[in-house]
Amino acid sequence: MKDNNFFPARGVSIRTMTIILAIACLGLLLTSGCRQQEQVEEVVEQPEEAGFTHNARTSLDYTGTYRGKIPNASGELQETIIELNDDGTVVKTTKQPGQEENSGFETYTAYTWNTQGNVITLNALPPPNSYFVSEGYLVHLDENMSQLNGKISEVDEDYILRKE
Repeated sequence: MKDNNFFPARGVSIRTMTIILAIACLGLLLTSGCRQQEQVEEVVEQPEEAGFTHNARTSLDYTGTYRGKIPNASGELQETIIELNDDGTVVKTTKQPGQEENSGFETYTAYTWNTQGNVITLNALPPPNSYFVSEGYLVHLDENMSQLNGKISEVDEDYILRKE
């Protein structure tokens, strides 16, 4: 009598084939699950690897021209225009009270960011030469790089340059 649980061509029983097939499916299932988990972990880790932080430098459209009036050493308001460029350069124009429209003193230099990414310092200019960067305006900081009375909302309008 012939055994129905035997494959004569291969010499392997149905029970053995079922076990082999179950192990193969389990192995395939486990390895495909691990690959998906690795891909998810990579996506989660990418922002940390890139060192992305949310600050004025990375999150605001800060380049452009800012204009306002800042007190000079004698206390008179002088018109100040700062043009920030994408390449890290800046043009600062100052006009003393009573000067003609197309006159003024222009300084071409570079600017650098502080480590927090919210204050720029104009290189090659004597202090105070730092500005707090916010959406649509710059706040001129004192020599200690502090916001005059500690709160942006309370800063005198004479120390704010608005974006054009």
